[in-house]
Amino acid sequence: MIKLITLAIRNIGAARKRTVFLSLSLGLTAAIYFLMMNLANSLEARSYEVATLLYTGQVNVVSIHKRKINRAEVMAPQLSQIRSHVQREFPKVVVIERQVASIQLITPKGSQSMFLTGIDPVQDERLAQALGVNSDWKEGLVLFRDQAEKLGVQVGSTVTVRIDPQEGGRNAMDLKVLAVADNRGLMSGLFAFTQRQTVENLAQRKSGTSGLLAIMLPDRSQSSMVRNRLERVLKESGFDLHSNEGNPIWNKTAQLAQEDWVGTRVGVTTWEDELSPLRWISQLIRALTLGFVALLGLLIAFGLSSAIWLLIKQRTREIGTLKAMGFSRWHILGIFMMETQILAVVTGIAAITLGVLALLGLNTLNVSIHNQGVQLFLMAETFEVYPHAGVALQTLIITCLVAGLGTFFPAFSASKLQPSVALSR
Repeated sequence: MIKLITLAIRNIGAARKRTVFLSLSLGLTAAIYFLMMNLANSLEARSYEVATLLYTGQVNVVSIHKRKINRAEVMAPQLSQIRSHVQREFPKVVVIERQVASIQLITPKGSQSMFLTGIDPVQDERLAQALGVNSDWKEGLVLFRDQAEKLGVQVGSTVTVRIDPQEGGRNAMDLKVLAVADNRGLMSGLFAFTQRQTVENLAQRKSGTSGLLAIMLPDRSQSSMVRNRLERVLKESGFDLHSNEGNPIWNKTAQLAQEDWVGTRVGVTTWEDELSPLRWISQLIRALTLGFVALLGLLIAFGLSSAIWLLIKQRTREIGTLKAMGFSRWHILGIFMMETQILAVVTGIAAITLGVLALLGLNTLNVSIHNQGVQLFLMAETFEVYPHAGVALQTLIITCLVAGLGTFFPAFSASKLQPSVALSR
């Protein structure tokens, strides 16, 4: 093995032009895969972070109440029973109550439809800190910067909040803007926040009828297990469950309002259900990256194969000499494979290292993103893409596979040459 490695390294050093060409080709493949996959992973991580901050737990119990056939709202008349079941089954989890209503914000400059989420700043401390409000928050509205700009308001301005006709309740009320929070990407445009009692007054709901219980788990990988267990417990306790089709909370009220029933139905969703409309972005990036890298890899493998065929013709006498010295066909195959694999590993590591340094450097520089569409897409106002160890390993494996694919067939053919034939050429 040491002899094969030594020969491979010598041959790499001897053919410098070929080495540079192959290194650039393999490095390009590695760099594209590494950067794009890290972008997809960072988008998914940021989506999860923002979603679990603004509106969803790792698991959610969503109660939809219909007073009339065509009117549905997120409300739980039996909230205390639902909460007791959750806490009995999972006594160590954090359960947060939130009131949610579909509303329209109206100002002299314009109007905007969204969801108004009522929170308890003491119970929902993490969200309250992110919104910039204190634990003694009593009344007022918190908007995000883009929402405030579109509505033409600032801190202290008065906004008319009108309840969606589907929700019923009081028609409208005026609220002052208490704070304007930093944008949180695409999802921050869907929500405004106020104190929980304000939503109850606006929608004319009784206190303690929050329709959304956000369950915060220490390990999000347990979400599906917790959901299945809660669904079973709630069903056995006599609750009528609505179907779980992977739809987020804000899609359920409109969908269930069209169904022919009245009363209360309870559903259990996970953070994955809530992120399903947004996860296609990271999935699309992954699919496009895999498709592009596969095509590029095949082209590089074809070019590498052609280069190896040419190299074999130039080194035919060398192959014959090695066979005459006792090297087997597997030794010959191993020499050629070892050359490209060493080159692939070195190139892959170099591309990964440069990629890590580039990403960390850009993150450190805090590069601002001025295009609003890109801000919404990346869910951030500054460039933030962090390298992942798993992607680095995948990049190295793919680089080695591309190199191996382009080398194997010509190298295998060369290994079958007879010494007498090879020396006579």
